Amino acid sequence: VKQFQEAIKDYLKHRESNVVVQHAKKTLSHAVSEDEYESFSQAVSGFRQALSLWDQNTLARVGLEEAQVKFAQSAHRRGDFDLALSQLQVNDTRHAEMVQTIQRERNQRETQRRRLRTIRFTATSIVLSLVLLLSGALLWVTNAERRVVRQHELVLQQYELAVQQFNRAEQNFSQARKAVDQMLSEVGQHELANTPHMEQVRKRLLERALN
Repeated sequence: VKQFQEAIKDYLKHRESNVVVQHAKKTLSHAVSEDEYESFSQAVSGFRQALSLWDQNTLARVGLEEAQVKFAQSAHRRGDFDLALSQLQVNDTRHAEMVQTIQRERNQRETQRRRLRTIRFTATSIVLSLVLLLSGALLWVTNAERRVVRQHELVLQQYELAVQQFNRAEQNFSQARKAVDQMLSEVGQHELANTPHMEQVRKRLLERALN
């Protein structure tokens, strides 16, 4: 009776495992048609569950192998190389070719990324250098412009000062000339006029003042 009970229990476990396998197959079919990561993951989990219920379930083992390979192919197409490799057995000869292909493409992509990072770094360094150079040039030009403006202001100030000095000199000269003219006029009209025998001297002096 005990052996019969165990046999019935094994049958029930096998039947449950097979039911899970059938459900996992449908999920895998949907995953392949829609190319969905979530469905692939559910199918893989389903086949593993079936094996946990019955580790001798050949359909579950074959289905798990197929689900992992198709999952890896889908991830490979999308460039998710690490995800693809996680679904494959590196030491399994059946997966060796796909593993090598994925590893090679991943290495190539990493090499390209490193080159791009180097190019970006170089470009950024060049741009920063140009910015610093232009900033320095702009600062130099600004300072030079300020110096020119300052020199121009100084020249204007000196010019205005020179004009003022010239005007004052002209005024002084005019005043001096008037004073001389007045002095000579007064001398010529009064003192020289009243001095005997000074007509010729007065004449020459007035002619010089006239000139």
